[in-house]
Amino acid sequence: MKNASFRRLLLFAGLAIIGTTVLQGFWFMQAFDLKEKQFNQQVSIALKQVAALLLRDNRNFSPVGEPVTQPASNYFVVMVNDQIDANLLEVALRHEFDKRRIALDFEYGIYDCSSEQLRYGDYITAGSDRRDKPSTLPRVYAENNYFAVLFPGKTTGLVGQMGIWLFSASVMLLVLVFFVYALFLIFRQKRLSEVQKDFVNNMTHEFKTPLSTIAISAETLQHPDICRQPERLQNYVGIIQHETTRLRQQVERVLQMAVTDRGSIELRKEKLDVKEALQKAAEAARLGLQATHQLKLVLPEGDLWVEADPLHFSNMLYNLLDNATKYSPSGTTIVLSAQKQGREIIICVKDKGPGIATEYQKRIFQKFYRIPTGYVHDVKGFGLGLHYVAELARAHKGRVRLESTTGEGSSFYLCFPAI
Repeated sequence: MKNASFRRLLLFAGLAIIGTTVLQGFWFMQAFDLKEKQFNQQVSIALKQVAALLLRDNRNFSPVGEPVTQPASNYFVVMVNDQIDANLLEVALRHEFDKRRIALDFEYGIYDCSSEQLRYGDYITAGSDRRDKPSTLPRVYAENNYFAVLFPGKTTGLVGQMGIWLFSASVMLLVLVFFVYALFLIFRQKRLSEVQKDFVNNMTHEFKTPLSTIAISAETLQHPDICRQPERLQNYVGIIQHETTRLRQQVERVLQMAVTDRGSIELRKEKLDVKEALQKAAEAARLGLQATHQLKLVLPEGDLWVEADPLHFSNMLYNLLDNATKYSPSGTTIVLSAQKQGREIIICVKDKGPGIATEYQKRIFQKFYRIPTGYVHDVKGFGLGLHYVAELARAHKGRVRLESTTGEGSSFYLCFPAI
């Protein structure tokens, strides 16, 4: 998928997600408002019936007008121009609310205009049980007696009663989550596809170059007069050996990566002398360095032992040393050192390369990742070496870390449990 098409896909997907979310929220609020209006209407009717019952009980048949007011969304006040029987009020409230299926907790109180205070109140649960709770009813100063009803959990209760809307919102949320996850997978797959494409192109070039050089050298060696020129013969033999070694190293890297891709790396661990392993790695590295770089080996006194697979342990060292060689300018010194800190053996490969910027340091150990340098990579490679090192270090219950400053070189640290 082209970048322009992918960006359009992300744009349309984002607009669809935002639009769907806004639309779902709008209809949910509309449904909630309708539910709240119905609730307020039912409560008002019930409270009017309660007020009429209280007046009839007091043999007061004078009209009160509109007795019910609503100072707040969950607070109702009912004016009664007469005495209010608390016991009858509670029974009447329960009866009228049950009759209209108003199944929410409520708190009621009775206001006495002579004392200007709430003289009685209680908290009633939606079920048959009742529990005491300090009154939180606000007072509405008036010249008449009134009773007030407060629904503390009105909003939560109404939302809980909107079962079909909650189910719809949940389904929509689930669809959105899967939609976003699908976009994430598409984005990751696209990035992986681009990385793999770069890897294949790079690998093709890396294999093609030494093979072409070997083919040309072999064709030259077939010439009859080549035997009369020993220096030229040795030169072409050296070229073939160098390119063969280079090709073998590239194949080895690909094979190493295939081992880590299996998910479980089989290690043949044994007690390993770190100092001896570093000395062997340094000797092998010096043969490849020739006169381009210098290698300094720094080892402490005393023994350094770890439990590791000798083959993979050596491969980790070779990868780090090869990486340091490729990125360090000619004539610089690469330092290979080891030390024991607490219960860890720490091996360090320090180079004098260009360093790695902070924004790339967290990704440097990812498979196929190479620091972007435009369309040209001065240093050839697959982006597999450091990933292999990180995976093998983890398999050995160790870790690898990087310290680098742009323009001042990099230091790679292998940390293993000491034994």
